[in-house]
Amino acid sequence: MPANLTPDYEKAERRYKEAVDDAARLDALREMLSVIPKHKGTEKLQADIKRKLSQLRRSESRKPVRGADPYHVPHSGAGQVVLVGVPNVGKSMIVATATHAQVKVAEYPFTTQLPAPGMLHFEDVQIQLVDTPPVTAEHVPTGLLGTIRASDIIAIVADMSGDALDQADTVCKLLADKGVTLRSVPIRSWTNPRRPSIAPSCWPTRWTWPRRATWTPFASFTPAGWRWSR
Repeated sequence: MPANLTPDYEKAERRYKEAVDDAARLDALREMLSVIPKHKGTEKLQADIKRKLSQLRRSESRKPVRGADPYHVPHSGAGQVVLVGVPNVGKSMIVATATHAQVKVAEYPFTTQLPAPGMLHFEDVQIQLVDTPPVTAEHVPTGLLGTIRASDIIAIVADMSGDALDQADTVCKLLADKGVTLRSVPIRSWTNPRRPSIAPSCWPTRWTWPRRATWTPFASFTPAGWRWSR
């Protein structure tokens, strides 16, 4: 007895053959089973589809369940700014002061162990700041690279009471060693690309990823408080 398969079944079968992962194969097999004509001529084909479905389900159940990535920070607000720097330069203090987020601030190094986000309210714009573990010549947390790559802006934080240029240069070199290549472009404010940023003269450029993340000095601390670039 001929199967007389329908165009919908043939379309689902093509999806199954072209699928690149088990989830797509499962979805295609379910559709094949739902649209296949139900008669004696398709009984063997239905049994074959059910067998494949059962095998894929067993295979999926054996796969280890992965926990959530502690370095993944979901984006929120108008943009995500990831603060990167060597130990004890004030990343946590910036996030705590600017966003009132409950981040741990201490005088000893390596206080921050995982990324910690907070929301900065600047005029009518919400900007997400992310505190991160420090980077050193000896260690750059592997997961931190994913946090940086997913960001909209990289803010390299330096302590102006020390050698700020050396600190910023150290961070750039560490990122480059990990495959994060930075290139300099004329500095412009990320809130207003047509107007130059208010930035310390020791940072004459903005660092830009080949993809989309950028670094620019967007704030400085003054006796009157934080001054935000426009």
